[in-house]
Amino acid sequence: MATKEGTRHIAPVRYRAALKVLPAPVAAVCAVDPETSQPHGLLVHSFRLVSVDPPLVSFSVGGSSRTWPRMASADCFSVSVLASDQRMVCRSFESRGQDKFRWVRWHTSEAGVPRIDGSAAWLDCRISRILPVGDHLMVIAEPLALTVGTGVPLVSGRGGPF
Repeated sequence: MATKEGTRHIAPVRYRAALKVLPAPVAAVCAVDPETSQPHGLLVHSFRLVSVDPPLVSFSVGGSSRTWPRMASADCFSVSVLASDQRMVCRSFESRGQDKFRWVRWHTSEAGVPRIDGSAAWLDCRISRILPVGDHLMVIAEPLALTVGTGVPLVSGRGGPF
């Protein structure tokens, strides 16, 4: 269906279905709420390298997320790139209204942020920019520290195991 501007609209269901064929790493983004000192986390399927020099990464979060506002004002957050055997972490972090860390093994990094045990990699980051893009927010961040684990990354998409 064409609009007055001549652009085409694709139904969101068809759009998501078509893009599910693209493999993407699954990551848990975690921070400590500066007001309550409680850990919070969310699952992202959009974690990407943005730049090598300077080092920058990005991920997108839904504009209606109830978790992100609790994390956005933290000085630092972590990205745990989940390993292929961490599907249960995904289930815990996809849930709403419960303690996402209750059934997940995790530790605190030197920067004071939660990292998920057994992940394929961990990055501690500081927000560089937040850009509104469509119905999401694109978070661009500067990695402050990183550790590479031993696991194989969990990948979402039709071609991956998740």
